[in-house]
Amino acid sequence: AYAQALWAVNGDIDVSATPRVDDHAPFGTFTAARVAAPYRPPDRLTIRAAAARGFRAPSIDELYGDYSAFFFVGNPNLQPEESMSYELGAEYGLGNGGTVALTAFRLEVDNLIATNATFSSLVNVQGTSVRQGLEFGASAPVTVRKTPDSTFRATCPFSNSMAMPGSGLKAASTAGTSTIQLTPRTART
Repeated sequence: AYAQALWAVNGDIDVSATPRVDDHAPFGTFTAARVAAPYRPPDRLTIRAAAARGFRAPSIDELYGDYSAFFFVGNPNLQPEESMSYELGAEYGLGNGGTVALTAFRLEVDNLIATNATFSSLVNVQGTSVRQGLEFGASAPVTVRKTPDSTFRATCPFSNSMAMPGSGLKAASTAGTSTIQLTPRTART
């Protein structure tokens, strides 16, 4: 079951809430939810905050996959992942129609599903695994023949991953894969 509630508090603040109930035969019932609120003070600024609770059951392949030719088999003892995520960001609209944005995020996962030390199967990482970081983004309209035809958007995430001591996973800091996108404006009718 899934529901969504949207509330325009006033002209500057909106709130959305999206609860979902998953009934998974082997793993039981889990309630996931997300709450988000953008705040738009004057002067082309938007501040966003969100928090979410998640659930991911292992796939049939993760549980029972048999790839003996590649020395890899599933693990029928896997438990579902449960997560909490948080983000706080700001976006500023530029005078030319472009934007710049910065978002801080944190993801905490219990029972993270990961490969074992020999890469021959999967295990649940005990404790809470954390991934957190910043993402910077920018967009600008691209004008062809004196009309805005497309939007150019680029993002670059920077993250820091941490795992519980003794889990076998290593902590890492990375500059994530940058995304560059050119989106054509849709035809107007």
